[in-house]
Amino acid sequence: MTRWWVAVILLLVLPLQALAQAARVTSGDHTDFTRIVVEFAGPVDWKMGRTADGYELRLPESGTQYDLTKAFDLIQKDRLASIFADPQTGALRLGIACACFAIPFEFRPATVVIDIRNGPPPEGSSFEEPLDASSAMAVAETAAAPPMPQGDQPRYDWTVLAMPPQPEQHAMPSPDLVAAVQKPAATPMDLEPLRQSLIEQLSRGASAGIVDMAKPKRADPGSDQVDANPSVALRLGDQPNLTLRQKGEPDAPMTAEGAACFSDEQVDIASWSVAAAGPRVAEMAPAGEGDAAHAEKPAPTAEGHQAAPTTIEPIDHPLEKEVPISMQFGPAMANLTGEFDRPDPVAVRRAVRFDLFVGFGAEARGLMRALPVHDEDQPIWESMARIIDEETDPEPAFSGMEACDTGAALWAILADPKVLGVGQVQKSAILRAFSALPTHLRNHFGPVLVDRFLAMADFGTATALRDAVTRGNASAGPEIEMMQAAIDKASGSPGASVARLESVAKGSGPSSADALAALVQQRAELGQDVSYDQVRAIEEYAKERQGSEDHDKFQHALTLAYAASGDFDKAYANLANSPDAAATLWQLLGNSGPDSAVLNHATLDSGQKPPRAAKASASLMVDRMLRLGFADQAAQWLAAANDPPLLLAARVAVAQGAPQKGLDILGEQKSPPAIQVRLDALRQLGDDPAIAKLFADLGMTEDHWNAVSRMQDWQTLAADGPDVWKAAAATVADPPAMAAPAASDAGPPKGPLAMGQALVNESATTRDAITALLASVKSPAVPSQ
Repeated sequence: MTRWWVAVILLLVLPLQALAQAARVTSGDHTDFTRIVVEFAGPVDWKMGRTADGYELRLPESGTQYDLTKAFDLIQKDRLASIFADPQTGALRLGIACACFAIPFEFRPATVVIDIRNGPPPEGSSFEEPLDASSAMAVAETAAAPPMPQGDQPRYDWTVLAMPPQPEQHAMPSPDLVAAVQKPAATPMDLEPLRQSLIEQLSRGASAGIVDMAKPKRADPGSDQVDANPSVALRLGDQPNLTLRQKGEPDAPMTAEGAACFSDEQVDIASWSVAAAGPRVAEMAPAGEGDAAHAEKPAPTAEGHQAAPTTIEPIDHPLEKEVPISMQFGPAMANLTGEFDRPDPVAVRRAVRFDLFVGFGAEARGLMRALPVHDEDQPIWESMARIIDEETDPEPAFSGMEACDTGAALWAILADPKVLGVGQVQKSAILRAFSALPTHLRNHFGPVLVDRFLAMADFGTATALRDAVTRGNASAGPEIEMMQAAIDKASGSPGASVARLESVAKGSGPSSADALAALVQQRAELGQDVSYDQVRAIEEYAKERQGSEDHDKFQHALTLAYAASGDFDKAYANLANSPDAAATLWQLLGNSGPDSAVLNHATLDSGQKPPRAAKASASLMVDRMLRLGFADQAAQWLAAANDPPLLLAARVAVAQGAPQKGLDILGEQKSPPAIQVRLDALRQLGDDPAIAKLFADLGMTEDHWNAVSRMQDWQTLAADGPDVWKAAAATVADPPAMAAPAASDAGPPKGPLAMGQALVNESATTRDAITALLASVKSPAVPSQ
């Protein structure tokens, strides 16, 4: 047995060790390039070259494992279409889905960075050459155009680069073929833009479901010739993702009102630290530090050598990880005015955007007032400044942009949470823009956004936002812990949520009050007690928040704290200050309120209807009133219940003296509570035969014969009843003859003494039967003192 467990442990541990030693592949998206970072366990000797569908990164050791679980977490597939380890060569294969080129460089001895950049590759780049003969043949076959039609004008096939590579092995290509691969054949006209446009538009159509793509068909079975006239199937109809534009009209996203959406560049707050600080900050950055997936590196030279580093461009994390914020303020605020003390528009733009990056909304607005300049993006900055400071924007610049497919959608829902409940919201753009925020702004906005999406029951988006906040956070602050608690609650883990809130509430920071308010509300909703100390603390917090934006939240918590601690009189007295707590308060009263509190607060006048907030708890109140013996009160609450159970309605009918109505409502229900209600109704009707039959149908033998005895059916008891009943019932069903026998009877006449003796004997028999019958009845249990 021990050996078997050792084998199981080895089977579990060895794959984990292999995964831990695998080269980790991460990525990051930038405006004009996508970055892939491959982190090996140690220094490696690598080389990279062209393949038929992209590039391959090859190491001398073919057994290198790659961890690709995070490869597409932060990027789209518009540049990097696929990434996988070649099962034959072990090389890392990169599939390219654009008119792009790859430039690799060694960021550290064990880290290789690959940039996929837009446009044509540098002339003479060594990375555009295949690494061996088989790769050269595959590239050549893919790049080779199909047979040209007859005529002077050569035909251009825009699908040639989309053909998949052939897996079979080939012989060594000729020098002419290798030369053709290294230098594509010239065409009479540059049709590459046409090809890229076709691919882009057809890809959008396929994503929207109006274009069905298929591989090119062979002209003849077994032939290598591709059909010269491949077809593309189109479906027309009401397609929400189909955008119609006039010829020459730009592909710019617009709001529902027809206004142009702000572009990603206009709200790319993550990049404003570098733009504000300028080259001086870049020079301060320690060389070789920071996140390689988002560190800007210059492209290698044509010979593949790495040039000197220049700047660092953070996208997925704040710049202060590389350059402290304190060192950026000076360069960011330098030279704000020029000749004659006139504001320099470029310098002011840099300084305002830097303040917004840091999170100084009021400072940014003050700077725009002190140094007024004309800039078309100034309304954007004004709104962003107020959003950062959690203020209401009187002139919202992001109005209607929640449906934009740019970062403007994120700022639109931050500016106005009500847009989540109406209209269309571009969640993919929101998640993309939020993930690109600096860490400190993700921490600032994340809890608010998570709460708003949870309020809309959008658990998927809330979880994605939570993951973006916690990514890279070494230690979570109290706001993040409260956000995690909200996610735990929504995911069905109330215990974990309460534990997180209790931990934050015990702290001394400003978040402890909010955590205690959330904790009290959650404990009340779960039916858990709230301590006296917690009630007193909520009372003090509610006094401090009097007249503030948090007034309603703490009054809500105070009402529920009173109820969860058992003080329903104070809870109902404070209900006027927290009407939103009414539904939970009625639920607490129905579930755990003492009888006195139920009678004080749930008793209705004749014809009075229960409060609207109590409708969800009406069934609880019906049961409480029936237990207390107030049938008419139960009927009033029953009338207000939403779809009450039939059993509850039957109980009310029987309690009000309408047993036949109760039986009609019950129907064929046979649950133990239903049987009890049926018995109560039959007893009110005095229908002992029906009671006896009910017990017989249920197999309740003892109760059945007890019911027969109450019917005084002595003949049935004497014939078929239990032994203890037969003797007793026989004396009643067939009593002894008391008169003297007739003269014609044979035998000696019986006199008075004989008859008396017979009567005594019969009495003894009856006494013994009754004694046995009484002995068979169990004595009721005596309650212990």
